[in-house]
Amino acid sequence: MNLIIWRHADAGDGLDDPERDLERALSERGKKQATRMSRWLEARLPENFAVLASPAERALQTARTLSSKCRTDPRLLPGASLEDALVAVKIDETHLRRAGHLVVVGHQPVLGMLLAHLVSGTTSTWSIKKGAIWWLQRKEGEPFWQVKAAIGPDLV
Repeated sequence: MNLIIWRHADAGDGLDDPERDLERALSERGKKQATRMSRWLEARLPENFAVLASPAERALQTARTLSSKCRTDPRLLPGASLEDALVAVKIDETHLRRAGHLVVVGHQPVLGMLLAHLVSGTTSTWSIKKGAIWWLQRKEGEPFWQVKAAIGPDLV
């Protein structure tokens, strides 16, 4: 099984109003980052994969550069807890088992918490740069995920 954790691309500075912040779109720089990363992923993903994204506009725009068929889950919105993210990914485990690859697009710090938990079992927050992906792989029955790749848009 392969889980790709992808932080949304650049969308400029956050807004104080949480409602308006959810509508914040990618910047021109962010659009270029998302396009570069989706091309990198397309070259490595099999034909059949699933995409799960936060419903925030910047995350959806990032995800849609890879696939127009992305599902959204509010448990991936900014401010989500580790438990929220684990439930969102667990619900999509059926798709992960069937497709073998699940791309999850969201925000810091929850993606960093999810990454730390899955790879090391720790309760901490690992840094994920805007637009970067962490590709994790796990064999059936293994407790932790292994890092297959970690790459940012500046390296693609």
